[in-house]
Amino acid sequence: MSRIYRMLQEVERPLFLHVNSRWNHAVLSWIFHVMSFVAGASFSLCFSIACALFAPEPWSTAGWQALAAIVVSHIPVAIAKKSAPSSVRIKYSHKSERTVGR
Repeated sequence: MSRIYRMLQEVERPLFLHVNSRWNHAVLSWIFHVMSFVAGASFSLCFSIACALFAPEPWSTAGWQALAAIVVSHIPVAIAKKSAPSSVRIKYSHKSERTVGR
C-alpha cells in the first residue's frame, strides 16, 4: 500500500501543481468550482435523499439506490484515508514548493 501512496505522490503532485499554477483562468476556476460542488459527496447525498423522500415512485427507488451506492463507495475511501502513512498527509515539502515557479 505504501508503494501506491509513493507513486501517487511522485506522479500526481507535479501534475496537481502544474494545473494549479498554469490553468489559473477565471472561467476555468468557476467551471471547476461548480463541477467539484455538483460532484461532491455532500451534494450527492442531499440530492439522493431528496429524490428518495420526495420524488414519485420510480425515482424514489432510484434515490434510495443512489444513497446506498454513495455510502458503500465511501467505505473504501475512509479505509484508505485511515491507512495512509502519515507522510502522505503532510502538506507539500519545501522541495516541491520551489519547483512551482518553473
